[in-house]
Amino acid sequence: MVKLVGTAPAVARDFLILRAWDDDGGGFEEQWHLEDAHGRVLYRGTPRTVLADHGDIFDELQGVRFEYTGADHQLVLEVDQREVARTDFEVVVADDPPATTDDRVPSSATGVGTEDQADAPVTATLSDQEQTVVNAVAELEAAEGPGFAQDIARVAGVDLDTARAALSRLSGTLDLVQEIPTGNGGSPDLGPRYRIKARP
Repeated sequence: MVKLVGTAPAVARDFLILRAWDDDGGGFEEQWHLEDAHGRVLYRGTPRTVLADHGDIFDELQGVRFEYTGADHQLVLEVDQREVARTDFEVVVADDPPATTDDRVPSSATGVGTEDQADAPVTATLSDQEQTVVNAVAELEAAEGPGFAQDIARVAGVDLDTARAALSRLSGTLDLVQEIPTGNGGSPDLGPRYRIKARP
């Protein structure tokens, strides 16, 4: 479900496009876009290379404008420039305070559908720095796999201490990021790696 800040036509509150891919191969290129009931493209996501071990991935959308409300909008998923899935989502006018809202349009390559909002992460509680860091975790994971704190700091454009503090909260209280210890043969001096936490 996507919530508008006022009566349509209006801009939507920030929301997430969340999907989970099952792939036993070496990876593929995915792209997605949003359509209205007339098939007009409202927003097109950036092509992304997905590796087999990525699990759940997401994009956060800001400032997307919808011309009308209703349950006849669609998220369309493409793999290697071929359409593989569609799922309907509803656009409504928000009737609750923005601080308590986190909306997402979920999908899966093996079964697209609607996710209960109660399972959504509380991204409204993130600080600007935490939001920047979690975006960097997702970006780095999509490009190279789980990253070390110093790499996440570089992608986020923040210093290492700031990144570590944000990662501590993101992997602890907020439960949005998963900490992956570096075992034998890894690089223990660099600390753990981090990835976006998979949702059941």
